[in-house]
Amino acid sequence: MKKLLSAKYSLVLFILFFTVLCFFYRYDKIFTYRPTSIHQHRQCDCLSFTYNYYKCGNDFFKPQINYKTGKNFEGKATAEFPIIYFIVAQLWKVFGYHEWIYRLFVVLIMFLGLLALFKVFQYILNEPFWQIILPLWLFSSPILIYYGNNFLTDVPGLSFAFIGWYFFIRYLHNYKLINLICVLAFFCLAMLIKITSGISFLILLSLFILEWTKIKRFEKPLFKKPLVTLILFILVCTIVLTWYIYAINYNEIHFGPTDSKLFQTGLLPIWDLEFAKIILTFRILLDYQSGNYFNILGLFTIMTFFIIVILNYKKQDSRLIIINIFIFITCISGMSLWFQAYNDHDYHLINYLIFIPATCLTFFKYLKTDYPGLFRSLKLKIPMLVIVLISIYWGHVKIGARYADGNNPDYEYSALLSRHEVDAYKYQHWIYPIERKAFETITPYLRSIGISEKDPVFTFPDPTPNVTLYLMGQWGVPVPRDNGVELLKYLDYYKDLKIKYFVLSDTTLLHDSIINKVLSNKIGQYQNISIYDISNKYLPCKKISCNAEALDIDTNFFRSTPNLIKFANTNLRTQLKSHSGKFSIFLDENNRYGFTAIIQAVHANQIIRVTVWRYSETGSDAGICISAANPDDYYNFNSMTDTRESKDWQQISSEIVVPQNMDGKDLSIYVFNPGSGKNVYFDDIEICLSGIPE
Repeated sequence: MKKLLSAKYSLVLFILFFTVLCFFYRYDKIFTYRPTSIHQHRQCDCLSFTYNYYKCGNDFFKPQINYKTGKNFEGKATAEFPIIYFIVAQLWKVFGYHEWIYRLFVVLIMFLGLLALFKVFQYILNEPFWQIILPLWLFSSPILIYYGNNFLTDVPGLSFAFIGWYFFIRYLHNYKLINLICVLAFFCLAMLIKITSGISFLILLSLFILEWTKIKRFEKPLFKKPLVTLILFILVCTIVLTWYIYAINYNEIHFGPTDSKLFQTGLLPIWDLEFAKIILTFRILLDYQSGNYFNILGLFTIMTFFIIVILNYKKQDSRLIIINIFIFITCISGMSLWFQAYNDHDYHLINYLIFIPATCLTFFKYLKTDYPGLFRSLKLKIPMLVIVLISIYWGHVKIGARYADGNNPDYEYSALLSRHEVDAYKYQHWIYPIERKAFETITPYLRSIGISEKDPVFTFPDPTPNVTLYLMGQWGVPVPRDNGVELLKYLDYYKDLKIKYFVLSDTTLLHDSIINKVLSNKIGQYQNISIYDISNKYLPCKKISCNAEALDIDTNFFRSTPNLIKFANTNLRTQLKSHSGKFSIFLDENNRYGFTAIIQAVHANQIIRVTVWRYSETGSDAGICISAANPDDYYNFNSMTDTRESKDWQQISSEIVVPQNMDGKDLSIYVFNPGSGKNVYFDDIEICLSGIPE
């Protein structure tokens, strides 16, 4: 046994055990799956970037997605540094369009990261059992297992960080500059594809500052050429900062106002949440996400190791204890900066897995130095092996639940899973075949009925940017589940794309009279998906706008464009704030009504959509009113903001279908400030009048 676990065979055994675990976690079957299960929307976002590099041959710095979003409806958008998307796209061009190539590429990166971790443990611990078992213990984390054979960039980011630490160990061994360059190159790459991977870079920078400023003197210097090292740190910071500035500007240039939060490039800090939501997110982290991060027994063991390390800090390797403590602090800080994401997005926890090997390395180095007998004893190795095997089984259970069949009875789910988890997985696996499964194989059928990949489509309902579009291999616009008025709003907003085809996956929505009339020309049916020709369903929309800039001949009214309706309340015009031009109108508790206009003789089923921009420094419940002369006959008020934001202004909108009792009567449209003591500005009101298709 000792001979088998010798240094000569330890690498072979590590690779063998890793391969066995891949099969135990069903990687061979998962390779054949299309993007599915938990966070399918984020998987399809990543694949959409890759698909567009593959199909469109985009320039590396001009990524785009299937969703025809943006000011010019080109779909240009970005999030992470797209190096993985671009490389996989080139592989597709050589070997063909196969999603398993993407999965395999991510698995190989993860393997190289774990192999680098193996080499780090080998160098510091020099004990075959521990250098094999500890990296494989990390590979029992459910989120590492799941996303390690997936399409997101979080696992590659963590893996590149591990590779960077391997080169740092090599640098400490021979102080060759090339190794330090490799360290910072991999840390830089990790941060570019996932900013939370920057934990390792921050730790290394902290060590450099401690040594350079002589706050801490290490037994052996870490950086023998501080000036060169400083230049390299500055270079990495410059590259990373340049990319994220470019990404933010790229999105601002190409995104329309509704698309400003399509991809998150900022922080989601804990202090922006209300106290009740903070408590709720903490409960989700403790009750659910902690088990996705690592199994409970494993977490208890790791925290025990960490506490022992802290209590015996004077006996620790000074470099390892500082790295371990700094990693812990940085992980806690990072979680507070992106805290809002943890109520649902478990993949945000992946880069905090670095705490586990860091703690193991510090703890077992301490045992090797102070308790060498225990370090090599079976009394420790056997219990640890049992813990690792339990952890591996936990990972197996979790991955099985995420890819379970929708018809699985309860008893086929492990008793290790909570009732909440089983119910959540069962519902997701049950609803997916009903709503989206057919999209995975619909592409040949679309081509058979004459819809080419270049024909943009509407897909309805789909609240995600790219899921159904990517699965179909189409460009176009996803329409969220909503009512017919909202659907007409989408048709009008995207009319310049001249979309001819509409893909509907939920026929219950046809009960809405407007949707039913829009989707009257059915041209195909594939399983539960209906396809319609809507080329003659675009409705003329009469738009009247007013920006408070010009007064009418009668100075009691603003001039509109075109000048079909008169907007009153010119006495409230101000130059203190404006969304466009120089003027807006100002409402307070003494002047509560503005931009008042009358639409004469409306007709039943006419659609009226009103949008306006609002600015308030203290928050406001002011909004849009659409009312009959007698509010008892008809009254509608809305103050909810859209997702559109511009220069601290928020857009609000209100859409109505004129009821039968208002046929032939007048409707008043105005902005209204009901809040006592709250001041608010309004600008750029627009009214759109259209009808329901016959």
